[in-house]
Amino acid sequence: MTGGPILLPDGGVQNIQFTFVNDLAESFVLAASTQNAAGRIYNIAQTEITSLRNFLDECARHLGVSPTYVEAPSKWIGLLGGPFAHATPTLLDISRATSELGLRPTPFTDFTKLTSDWFKENPPDENEIRNVLRSRRAEIRLCRFLRMAQPLLTPLFINKNML
Repeated sequence: MTGGPILLPDGGVQNIQFTFVNDLAESFVLAASTQNAAGRIYNIAQTEITSLRNFLDECARHLGVSPTYVEAPSKWIGLLGGPFAHATPTLLDISRATSELGLRPTPFTDFTKLTSDWFKENPPDENEIRNVLRSRRAEIRLCRFLRMAQPLLTPLFINKNML
C-alpha cells in the first residue's frame, strides 16, 4: 500500500493453514444440504500447509510487486506484527469435511490469486488507510532500525537462548 519493508515476525516461517472465505461459505452450504451433518463439527482450511512468507510472496507475485522483508523475533515486534506476530502453528485435519461434505478446498495458488484480485478491485477507503498507516509508520521505523542494528543483533538471532 505504501511501499517500504514488511516486518516479518520470526522470519514468517511458521507452518500455517489458511481458510479461504469462498471455501468457508461453500462448507456452510454443503453442511446445510447434508442430512448427516447436523450436530457435527468440521475443520475448514486449505489442504496445503504454507508459511506467512510464502503467502505474502505468492500474493505479491499476483499483484506484480516485489516485497522486501525485515525479520525480527515476534516478541520484539508486539502489536506491530499484526495477527501473525504470535501465530501458533495449528494444522487442521479437514478429512471429515472432504469426506462427509464433499468439500474440495481451493488450491493455494488459486486462492491467493482470487484474494489478490479482490484487493485490487476493492481498495480500502480513506479511513481504513489512515488506520493502517498509523501502525505502518512505526513498523517502517522499526524495520529501518533493525536493518541498521542487524550486525549487532545477529548473535542474538543465532543464540535462541538469549531471545
